Amino acid sequence: MSLRKQLFTLILTALLTVLFLLGIYTVFTKRCVDTGSEGMKAKSIELTAYLPFDESSQVARVPSSLKLEGDLPILDGAAALYPIFAAVVQATYPEDSVCFDGTDFSAVVVRG
Repeated sequence: MSLRKQLFTLILTALLTVLFLLGIYTVFTKRCVDTGSEGMKAKSIELTAYLPFDESSQVARVPSSLKLEGDLPILDGAAALYPIFAAVVQATYPEDSVCFDGTDFSAVVVRG
């Protein structure tokens, strides 16, 4: 094969690879990018406003006779229900059972 044909084949292969990867990006990856409108972002829940056991929190403070100890269940669900989960945790979990480091929650093992 001549050098010219090899160079043409190499450039064509590189171009087809770039087009293929661009297609994959457009079909799959681009959907994962945050493209939410400002209106949708304004309606989202600010988790730090509903931190359980935080005095400045907006979490609902409801009395409960149920107090959980030991191996505590992990609450997991839709972010829109987070204020409800926070109220349940505040009312039933031991105060030192949950830790929030500013970005992530972690369970603290409580021996009861």
